[in-house]
Amino acid sequence: MNVDASFGDDLGHVHDYNNSSDTQVQSNFFSNFLRLLKSTSLCNILQSHSKILVVDSRVPFNICLKSLSNYHRNFAFVYDSEKADFAGYIDELSIIKLLKNYDRYINLTCSEFLSVVEAENVQKLPGDVTAFEGLDFITKNVSNRLFVWSNERKAPIGYLTPSCYLYYMVKNLRGKCDLLDLPLSGLTINLDFTTISYKNSLEEVLDLLILHDNLCVTDEKGRIIGILTRVKVMFYALEAFKNEIYLDCSTEVGVILEEMDSKFYHKIQPLHVESTTPLRKAVVSLLLSNDRVLVYTDA
Repeated sequence: MNVDASFGDDLGHVHDYNNSSDTQVQSNFFSNFLRLLKSTSLCNILQSHSKILVVDSRVPFNICLKSLSNYHRNFAFVYDSEKADFAGYIDELSIIKLLKNYDRYINLTCSEFLSVVEAENVQKLPGDVTAFEGLDFITKNVSNRLFVWSNERKAPIGYLTPSCYLYYMVKNLRGKCDLLDLPLSGLTINLDFTTISYKNSLEEVLDLLILHDNLCVTDEKGRIIGILTRVKVMFYALEAFKNEIYLDCSTEVGVILEEMDSKFYHKIQPLHVESTTPLRKAVVSLLLSNDRVLVYTDA
């Protein structure tokens, strides 16, 4: 169960409940949630982590990387001062692409890098539209971030991820619906996931990380022992850039996981949960987890 991956076609994997009473529960839940989102503006569900770093498009790419590391950010907008507009952004996927072709990209400017890698367009909505319109946008687009825009300032206010909606839902619908009390076994989400061995090197999994937000890491017995995310690889790389240390892409995935998990986990959340776990409890665990992923097996 992965909350911050691109929705894409995942909504099609959610199976309807067969029980008629559960159908009524779903109806009540979605009615309440729909009413809540239609009466809320996008700006009201922005979280503190939505602060944005902005760099000039003429800045060398390696300077941008050091800025990301210094401010502990995994995202930066690139601003074209000549055109007085935003040219694009540097994110986790950008770093993965950099590691794939380090010698080719590291000496470029931010603008040149965005052009070479054919970076995604900025997906944005004005801040005065409803949260419902934002959710509809997120579920129909492949981008993980929806940028909330100020038309007056012609600049970003912040950005939203699926986690922002989950947090807002749990906070405002607490005690108002029964759907969140249903077990995880009633859901079938993200059936397709990619696994790698903890013995794989970072270099061996870069192609997979270009295609997937996260990878399930297994031990020698095939058990999932952790999640390798683009964000973890990004911060692993940024730390090396900041300290001017050679980044060895032959490092095993297991070593990277151990280092990054110990460094950024303030409170360890269990990766594995029972299929009988109520959705409410699972959502809370997701929001507390750095991975935004839970693993469960139907009994």
